[in-house]
Amino acid sequence: MRKLAIFSCSFAAACAAYIWLLSPKTALLFSIALLSAAMLLLFLKNNAAKRCRIAAVAMAIGLVWSYGYEAMKIAPLRELCGEDVLVQTTLSNYPEKTQYGYRMETSVGGGTMLLYLNGDYSFLKPETV
Repeated sequence: MRKLAIFSCSFAAACAAYIWLLSPKTALLFSIALLSAAMLLLFLKNNAAKRCRIAAVAMAIGLVWSYGYEAMKIAPLRELCGEDVLVQTTLSNYPEKTQYGYRMETSVGGGTMLLYLNGDYSFLKPETV
């Protein structure tokens, strides 16, 4: 059970570090360094080395996973943030009433986007496939 806890905490710490502290290039360099350290620790056969290997591999996997997730899911939609562009989206759910208008979950470019619009858009319905 301790192995799973070490792996999970290390993976989560790496994901948090990627989001708040590291640039993508630095994260990939850190993951290479962590995997190299884990390879060097293969020669030591005590429990502390085993735990450090698990943590190093988990952190490397967390950094690479975060990099891949950002590249595949976030980066394509990032160019739309803050821009006034015409975008065709597909409504994924019924509009929800908010204090200032309506919020709608839509699909665009392989990702999900929330639209906040003023006015009455309660008549819209999601597309059924």
